[in-house]
Amino acid sequence: MREGTTLAKTIDTFRYGKEFVKQAEKKKAETRQSGSHVIVKTPMGMAVVPVHPHELGTGLRKSLVRTFIAIGLGVMVIAIFLVWLV
Repeated sequence: MREGTTLAKTIDTFRYGKEFVKQAEKKKAETRQSGSHVIVKTPMGMAVVPVHPHELGTGLRKSLVRTFIAIGLGVMVIAIFLVWLV
């Protein structure tokens, strides 16, 4: 990767709770902290994100990705569908 170029991180590559919270704040979701967990709310639902200094487990990450997509905070790739239409 060349210096000065950045690749947008997709939600399924997040490893830490802070990354999920940052994505939620970027998408203008309501967030509040309760101890070591952040509660993320949107009109479509809510998610509880643990914010610990270590990486989240694989199962928890997958669950958060599914939840974030369901409540409108994730990006679903539909490029294959668009190519199929053409």
